[in-house]
Amino acid sequence: MNTTKRICSLDYLKAIGIILMLLGHTSFPLTFYIYTFHMGLFFFISGFLCYNKLDVPFTTYLKKRAKSCLIPYVAFWAIGLVISEIVSLIMNGTNITFDFNTIKALLLGGHYLSDYTDNFAIWYLQTNFIVAIVFYLIIKLCKGRIAKIIAFAVILIGTVPFQSLFENRPIFHINVLPSAITFMFLGYFIAYIKDYVDKIPFFVGFLFIIPGMITWPDHVANIATIGSYWYYLFAFLTIVGLYIIFKNTPGNRFITFMSTSTLYILGLHFPLLPVSNAIADYISELTGITDNYILSPIQTIFLATVCCLMGLIYTTIKKAIKAKLQASSQMN
Repeated sequence: MNTTKRICSLDYLKAIGIILMLLGHTSFPLTFYIYTFHMGLFFFISGFLCYNKLDVPFTTYLKKRAKSCLIPYVAFWAIGLVISEIVSLIMNGTNITFDFNTIKALLLGGHYLSDYTDNFAIWYLQTNFIVAIVFYLIIKLCKGRIAKIIAFAVILIGTVPFQSLFENRPIFHINVLPSAITFMFLGYFIAYIKDYVDKIPFFVGFLFIIPGMITWPDHVANIATIGSYWYYLFAFLTIVGLYIIFKNTPGNRFITFMSTSTLYILGLHFPLLPVSNAIADYISELTGITDNYILSPIQTIFLATVCCLMGLIYTTIKKAIKAKLQASSQMN
């Protein structure tokens, strides 16, 4: 497997996914089309990266996932409260409410996170931790390719009846569990046959994407409320199509930067949405432009820029502190 190309292609997918997420949160006219595959794309990447990397003890994997998912989840929950407080004071002159429901939002996620915080987007981090652990256990229990394919099929088929058991946003966003695992399996399988997929001409990727673009108005859904197995077909085709298009594309600094900034954009953009909405309203009043095909991309650029700058400041300070500590330890 060509690791370099794999990382470059996934950089593009992550950058596309995070930009689409921002557009979807800013009232972009094609939001419902974006929702038909964009979160599945992130779980696909997670599954792809898991291939050949699950041969570690459970405790080691648990610690790794806690570090990559739970620690950022708690951090962004806390930072989100601070940002929301500042934004609320500046824009409305009011304080946000902090009570036991806010703590429940952190612990239970789901509708608590939606109703009692202004940072619902971090549900992905909490849910991804749960999904990754379950996926690890499934891979460990299912010895051999046939067993894995059977597990994949059972989980896929069970998605719709499982999601019908829940209303709204249950705790831990547990209704996403089977669909997220299904997309992780897809990424895992594509990584397994990567050498064959990489031989597919890039223009075929566009042919994969077209069916989803044409049919999405008839199959409006998202990863939490699939409703029909057609969702899987068109989401799969779109995601694999994007992978095929970018599989041999050389990396560049901007895409790499966007990819490495994905976590910061995910964790910080939601509390800043009122600011981006105010900017869009101001531009609309100033210019008379009301078309969200224009205003939403402007909001997206603002949110991505601010979040990336905040992430850059954090990483710069972190590196400086680390270097200082290393220098201090060497002197001692």
